[in-house]
Amino acid sequence: MERSIKSKLDRSPVSSFSTIYAQIRVFPYVKFCGVPGIYVIIVSVNEHYIASIKMSHPLPSKRKTISSVWDEFEKVRSEDGSVKAACKHCHRNLVGSSAHGTSHLKRHLGRCAKRVHIGSGQQLVVTCIKKGEASSVNFKFDQGRSRYDLAKMILLHEYPSSMVEHTTFRTFVRNLQPLFSMVSPSTIESDIIEIYKKEKKKLYEELEKIPSRISLSANIWSSCQNLEYLCLIAHYIDDAWVLQKQILSFVNLPSRTGGAIAEVLLDLLSQWNVDKKLFSITLNSASYNDVAASSLRSRLSRNSSLPLEGKIFHLCCCSHVVNLMVQDGLEVIQEVLQKIRESIKYVKTSHVRQERFNEIINQLGIQSKQNIFLDVPTRWNSTYHMLDVTLELREAFSCFAQCDSMCNMVPSEDEWERVKEICDCLKLFYDITNTFLGSKYPTANLYFPEVYQMHLRLVEWSMSLNKHISSMAIKMKEKFDKYWKISNLVLAIAVVIDPRFKLKFVEYSYSQIYGNDAEHHIRMVRQGVYDLCNEYESKEPLASNSESSLAVSASTSSGGVDTHGKLWAMEFEKFVRESSSNQARKSELDRYLEEPIFPRNLDFNIRNWWQLNAPRFPTLSKMARDILGIPVSTVTSDSTFDIGGQVLDQYRSSLLPETIQALMCAQDWLWNELKGGKSSSIVAW
Repeated sequence: MERSIKSKLDRSPVSSFSTIYAQIRVFPYVKFCGVPGIYVIIVSVNEHYIASIKMSHPLPSKRKTISSVWDEFEKVRSEDGSVKAACKHCHRNLVGSSAHGTSHLKRHLGRCAKRVHIGSGQQLVVTCIKKGEASSVNFKFDQGRSRYDLAKMILLHEYPSSMVEHTTFRTFVRNLQPLFSMVSPSTIESDIIEIYKKEKKKLYEELEKIPSRISLSANIWSSCQNLEYLCLIAHYIDDAWVLQKQILSFVNLPSRTGGAIAEVLLDLLSQWNVDKKLFSITLNSASYNDVAASSLRSRLSRNSSLPLEGKIFHLCCCSHVVNLMVQDGLEVIQEVLQKIRESIKYVKTSHVRQERFNEIINQLGIQSKQNIFLDVPTRWNSTYHMLDVTLELREAFSCFAQCDSMCNMVPSEDEWERVKEICDCLKLFYDITNTFLGSKYPTANLYFPEVYQMHLRLVEWSMSLNKHISSMAIKMKEKFDKYWKISNLVLAIAVVIDPRFKLKFVEYSYSQIYGNDAEHHIRMVRQGVYDLCNEYESKEPLASNSESSLAVSASTSSGGVDTHGKLWAMEFEKFVRESSSNQARKSELDRYLEEPIFPRNLDFNIRNWWQLNAPRFPTLSKMARDILGIPVSTVTSDSTFDIGGQVLDQYRSSLLPETIQALMCAQDWLWNELKGGKSSSIVAW
C-alpha cells in the first residue's frame, strides 16, 4: 500500500514540494492521500512521511478560499445533477454545494465512525520515506514527558528559563512537534524543582545503602547579589569500587565565620543522615575554616563516630595552598609582569607592529612554540604560559625596543633573569598540578609523593643565595607548613595503603624531611595505621568464635569423642587455647605490609587492586576504600588554577536561593547519571 500511496503522491499536484512550500511557507504540512486514515506529512523539501494519523480535529489549511474540511471530502455529482460531498472515510454522501456551507460537514467528521481521533497520549504509526528508504517508527506523544525533557535540557546546559519565551525557539518547537503546548518560565522552574526533589530522594536512599564511609568537601561561592553560598559535596567509593562525587547541598551562608559554617554543616549532615558515616572533611586553609572544622570535630566526636577520634578528620585543600604559594611567587615579579603585559599589548594592538615583531623573530632564527598572548590574570596557569612564551622571545622584545618608542615597557636583562628564576620555581607547581589533573584515577594515595617533593624544593629555595628566591620560599613555606601539619598523617596513611609504596615510602621520605627525628614521625604514622585498622576490625563480626563453636557442635553431634567427664580432655583443650594464643597470629595489616612492593607502572588502578584483593584482606580493603575516597581538594578540575574564588553567574545570582540549590544540585546529579556510573571524571584535585 505504501508504494501505491507514494505513487499517488508523486502524481498529485502537491507532489511538487517547491509548489507546496510556496503556498504554505511552513512545515510540517499534512495532505490527505485518498486512502482513509492515511496522510502525507511533508516535513521539509527533501523529506516526507506517510502516516496513519488519528486526528482529533482537521489540521488547518493554508488555503484561504477553500475550507480544510475538503481534505476529507470529495465533491461528486449525483444522478439528479446536485453537488454532493462524499466522505473519504465512510463514503457517505452529504450536501456539497457552496450555498450550504461546510458546518454540517465538520459536524459529520466529528462523529464519523470510520474517522478515528488522536489524543495527546495515543500512538502514531509512521512509515518514513526519505531518500527512497522506508522504515516503520512507533511514536507516542506525551506532553508531560516533553515538559520533563525541556526542563532537563535547560537544567543541564544552564540555559535561562526565559528561553521558552523566545519567538524563534517557540517556532522551532511548534514545527518540530505541533502537539506540544509551550510552558512559561515559572512552569519550567517548577518542573526543575520537581526534578530536584525526585533526584534528591534517589540520592538519599543511595547514601543510606552504601556500606562505606563518606568524606566531604565544602567551599564557598559568592554571587553578584553580594550573597554567599556553601556548597557541600560527598565523596565515596561505591560497591563497584567506582569513585563518586555528589553535591549534597548548595545553601545560603549567613556569614563567613567559623561558627556559622559549623552550624550550617551540622544541619545539612542531619538532613542527609550522614553524620554517623563521616570519615573526613576537606576545606580551604582560611582561618574561619579551621574554627569550623574544630567545632565540627568536637560535636561529632561526642558519639564516637569519627575514625581515630577525629585525628584525621580535617584536611586542607591542596589546590588552595598551591594557589596561595603561586601568588607569593608572582608577587616577586609583579612590576616586571606588568611591563611584560604592556609590551605584549603594545605589539598585539597594531597589525604593523605585529608584522615587524614577527620579522625580528625570523631574523633572529627563534623557534617559538606559539605566538605571544595576554594572560587571564585570575588563572595562574595562563600567566605561567605567557611568561614561558615571552622568555623564549626576550631577545626579540629587546631588539624591537631599540627601534620603537616602547623601550620603556620592555624589561631589563636583570628583570628577565628574575622572571626566568621565578618561572623555574612555578614550573614545579604547574607540573604537580597537571600530574593530578592527568590521572585516570585521582585518589588520595597520589598526593603524598608530590607533596613530599614540594617540601624538599621549598627547603632548598629558602636556603638560596638569591634573595628574591629565598624570601619567596620563606613565605611559601609558612603556608605549606600549616597544610603539612594538618594533613600529613592522613596523606601518609593513604600512601601506606598503596601497594606500590606501603610504609617504605614513609620511611624513605621522612628520613629526608626530618633527619634525626624521622623515627619518631615514622612511628606515629605506623601507630596511626594500626590503630585505624584495629578500629575497623573491632566493628567486624567475630566470625572466628562463632565458626569454632559451630565446629565443636557439629563434631559432637556427628559421633565425635565424648569428652564429658574426662578431665584430661578439658585440660587438653585449655592447653591448645593457651598455646595457640601464645603464637603470634599475623593480622591482615601485618600480612599486607610483609608482602613485596607491587611494581610501579603508569596505568596502575589502586581501586581495582583492592577490589581484586578484598577476599584476602576483607577488613583492610574496607579501610582502604574509605581512605581512597578522601578528596584532597575542594575545587573541580576546571577551577584548579583559579586564583579568585568561585562566583555564580548573573542569571543564577538573580534567582531565589531555593531555586539556585535546585539548579546546582540537580545539574550535578543528572550529569553524573548521564556519565554512566556517576563519575570517574570527577577530578576533585
